[in-house]
Amino acid sequence: MSYKKMLFVVGASLALAACDKVKNAAKSLEDSLFEEPAYEAVPGEPAAGYFHGAPGAAPVDTAALSQAIDAAGTESMALAMALTEDEQSIPEVDGKTIDLLVSGADAKAALKTGTFAKPPVATLLKEKEITNMGLNLVEIPEKPIDYDPKMDAVRLDDASWGGKTEIVISNLDKVAIKDQQSRGTCAAFTGVSYLEYLTLKKFGGQVPSVDLSEQRFYMMAKPDHWETGGVTDQDGGSSWASGNRTSFGEGGVTSPTDNAPFNIPLEKDCPYNGQPGANEIQVPQAATCRRGAVRVTNLTETYRAKSGNEPWKLYSNAPRSAQEIFDYIKTNDLPVPVGTTLTGNWEDNDGMITSAGSKLPGVSGHAGGHAYLIVGMRKLDEAKYPGEGGMCFIIRNSWGAGWGVGGFACMTLAWFNEARDAYAFDVALDVEADVDYLKANAVNGVPATLALPDGPVAPVTSTPALEPQPVLTPTADPGAPAGGNAVAAGGGTPAPAPLPTTPDGYVIAKLLTKDGKLVQALYKRDGDKLLVRGVYQGQTAATHNLELAMDGDEIIADDEQHKKEKVKVGRIDGENLTLCSGAYALTCHLNILKDENKLVIGVTEAEFRNYEPNVDADYKSLVSFKNYGIDFALGDGVFSDFRFTVGGKLTNPIRLAVKPVSGDILYRGKVIGNYQKLTFCSGDFKSVCRVLFNKKDASIKILFKAQKNG
Repeated sequence: MSYKKMLFVVGASLALAACDKVKNAAKSLEDSLFEEPAYEAVPGEPAAGYFHGAPGAAPVDTAALSQAIDAAGTESMALAMALTEDEQSIPEVDGKTIDLLVSGADAKAALKTGTFAKPPVATLLKEKEITNMGLNLVEIPEKPIDYDPKMDAVRLDDASWGGKTEIVISNLDKVAIKDQQSRGTCAAFTGVSYLEYLTLKKFGGQVPSVDLSEQRFYMMAKPDHWETGGVTDQDGGSSWASGNRTSFGEGGVTSPTDNAPFNIPLEKDCPYNGQPGANEIQVPQAATCRRGAVRVTNLTETYRAKSGNEPWKLYSNAPRSAQEIFDYIKTNDLPVPVGTTLTGNWEDNDGMITSAGSKLPGVSGHAGGHAYLIVGMRKLDEAKYPGEGGMCFIIRNSWGAGWGVGGFACMTLAWFNEARDAYAFDVALDVEADVDYLKANAVNGVPATLALPDGPVAPVTSTPALEPQPVLTPTADPGAPAGGNAVAAGGGTPAPAPLPTTPDGYVIAKLLTKDGKLVQALYKRDGDKLLVRGVYQGQTAATHNLELAMDGDEIIADDEQHKKEKVKVGRIDGENLTLCSGAYALTCHLNILKDENKLVIGVTEAEFRNYEPNVDADYKSLVSFKNYGIDFALGDGVFSDFRFTVGGKLTNPIRLAVKPVSGDILYRGKVIGNYQKLTFCSGDFKSVCRVLFNKKDASIKILFKAQKNG
C-alpha cells in the first residue's frame, strides 16, 4: 500500500469513528499499518564470548578524536527548527571520525551516568599531616598553603605550546577505555591507567601493551579494610595515591604477593568485578591476584607539616596548578590524575565540557567527586568559547566508550578551575616490572597448530582458588622516595614490528568485540578474499574458516538470510580486526554455530530494512531558515527520506521511519523527533540525539546521547 493510500485510509477511518474514539482509532490504525516486518534472528550465539582474550587496547585514532571534539564543540547540524539567528560553524570531519562517533552510539544510548558512585573529593585526594617535620622535607618544595585555583591560567603563547594547538601523550591509543560499572572505584581505574602509561613509557621498547588489575589496586588503596573487607558502598571510594604508597611499601605496608617485589598483578590474573560484592574491597581475592607484575618505586609526596607552635606548611612535588599540570604532561609525556566534583554537562556530554554549559538552566551539580586522567590539552577559539580560559584539557574517563567521544572529552580550563579544589595531584614517578612476564602476556601466544574440534566447544568456566584473607603485616619501609619530578627515561619508540603470523600464514589478530574488548582471531588475505578464524579460550582450538570479501581495508559480506548483498561489516588495520563491532556494531552480528564450529555473519534487525534513500525523489521543503533547511520525500511503506541544507550546502538524503498520525520520526527504533512539531534531535528530543554533517561526502549521521539516570 502506498504512503498516500495509507493517509487516505487513516482519514476515512477517522471520519467514520465516533468523536470520542478518534484518537484511539488513529493510534490503532497507525500501529497496524506501520507494523514492522518480522525479523528472523541470526542463528547461533555471539561468538566473542567463546574466544580467547587478547592483550592491549582497541586503537584510538587521535586525529579522529581531535576532529570529534571539534564537532562536539558546536551543535554540528544547525537544523532549522533549532536555529538562532547566528549561523553556526559546521566542522569538517572525515570518515574515521564518523566511525569513532558511530561506534559509541549504542553504548551512548545505554549509558546511565547516574549509576556511578561519586565519593567525596577528599577521599580521592588525601593529604598526610606530619606534626614532627621529617628529614625528607628538604627534598620536597614548599608551596603556598593558601591557594585558590579559581583564577588559574595556562600560558597560551606559541613557545609554551611548541608551535602546536594540541598536545596529547604519545601512548594514548595503547591503554583501553574501561568501565568501572556499578562500583565507586574511579580512583583505582585512574591510578591503574596512569601506571599503565608509565610502564609503557619506560618499557615500551620491550612491552607493546600492559593491562593491570583495578580489582587489586582498589584493595591496595584501602589497607584499613583488609581484615574486614569494609561495608559495601558505605566504605566506597579510594585514593590512587594511597594505592601507589602501598605498592611502594611506605610505612612498611605492602600488598601480599607471591612474586616479590612486584605486587600489582595483571588484569588476567586478577580480573575486575564491576558489581558490588559481600564486602567493599571484595576480599579474599583469587589466589592468582598475588602474582605481581609491576611495583611503584618512586612517587611524589604531598603533606602538611608543622613543628611545635609554628603554623602548618604545605610541601609537595606533585603538579597542582593548571600550569603545572600542563608542564608535567608536556615535559614527561605522561598524563595527570585529577579529582573534581561533577556537573550535569560533564556527566552527559558529546565531547566538550564548558563552564558556560554548567550554568544552563536544568544542569545540576553534584557534591560527590570523581577521578579521571588528563591526557592532553588543546587551544580554543576565544570567539567561540569566550571566558573558558583559552584552552581545554583532554580527559579520559572510566565509564566505558559510551561517555563523551569514545570515552574521551575536553573540559575547558574555566570548568576545571570551578570544579576542583586546592589539592595537589600526586603521581607515581617510576616503576619496576617483571618485563619477561609482561612480554609473555602482551604477545598473542597462539600455538603453531590449532585443532579443529569435532563437536561443540563450550566456554571455559572455573572457580578460582582464593588467597588467605589479607592482613596488615609490618615489613621493611623502603624509606622516603627520591625527590624531584624526574621520570625514568623510556626505551625509545620501537620500529614497527612485522605482523605476527602462524606457520600456515594466518595473521594473529586482535578482534574487537561489541563491548570494546579484544579477543584473539586469525585472518589471511588472498587478493579480494579474506579468511577469518576465531581462537577458542585456552588457545587449543580454532573455528573453521569464515570466507569474506575485501574492498581495500573494508570487509564485505553477503547476508543470504535477509537477502542483503555487499554489506560493509568491518575493516582490517594491521593486526587489529574489526568485525561487526566498533563502527559496524549497528550493522551486523558475528555469531557462532557451536555444533558446526562455524562462524556466521548476519545483519542486525535495524539493518534488515531498506535504509537506502531515493536520491532522485521529488523532495519538498519542510522548513527553511536562511542557509539552513530540511526537505523530505514521501516513500512507500513506513519510511520517508530527509535531506538538509547546512550553511547553504545540500546533504545527501537519509532514510528514516515515520508515523504520519503522530508525526514521530524514528531512527533504529528510537523516536528522535516529530515532523509535525518541527523537531529533529531538538526541542523535546535534544537530549536524545545529535546530527553530524560530514562536509567531505555530504553525509548525515545520527548519534544517540548518553541518558542520565538519577
